[in-house]
Amino acid sequence: QLGEDIVINGNIRKLNGKEVDSLASVFLKQNGEITFVDTVEVTDGVFAFSHNTAGDLPGEYVVDVEARDSFGNIGVFNSIAKLTLVNEISVFAQLNKKSVLPGVSVTIFGEANTITQEGLNEGTAIIEFEGMKFEGNVKKNGQFDYRFEIPVNAKSGLQTIKVMIEDSFGNKGETEANIEVIPVPTTLNLELSEGVLRPDGELIIKPLLYDQAGDFLNESVNVNI
Repeated sequence: QLGEDIVINGNIRKLNGKEVDSLASVFLKQNGEITFVDTVEVTDGVFAFSHNTAGDLPGEYVVDVEARDSFGNIGVFNSIAKLTLVNEISVFAQLNKKSVLPGVSVTIFGEANTITQEGLNEGTAIIEFEGMKFEGNVKKNGQFDYRFEIPVNAKSGLQTIKVMIEDSFGNKGETEANIEVIPVPTTLNLELSEGVLRPDGELIIKPLLYDQAGDFLNESVNVNI
């Protein structure tokens, strides 16, 4: 996972099998290009290498080692290890309500885990709904929750809330949760077929009912004349 340490332990010996004291250069390569190099001491044939991956790019890597002792003997060891660095995290989110009226508050909560199913230690949660953005924090063990208000003019019906999680190392993931916004009759207009009628004329009245978002509502309307 991006941001975690790469730890490589190994042994280097001479051709006769004896341990060697030397310096070893460790190369990280991605697509044949060197992305990182460091030098470690080899004592009695044993070396240990550690590298933090914060700031690295995700993808496939190979590890090469070049050892050189005090006599000028050189050993080159290509592709001694291969690894995959990932920046994807899995996100789960749900709401405390399945349906809600406009203007009412809801809470979205969930968790974010690394590829090894460990909770994020920190991060930012961005919640998007109807063009609005809210920002919260990811707590320990990857838990997050955020309370926000459904706009009074929110669209009726099944609406999608998008949740995006990202940490300081560049790991990120997203998910969606749905909520039903209950329509509220808000505006009523009338269309009349005629403005002036004969006593035996026919008047057609067409009620036009709109919800809080200005969309038509298919509801029954009582007309009293």
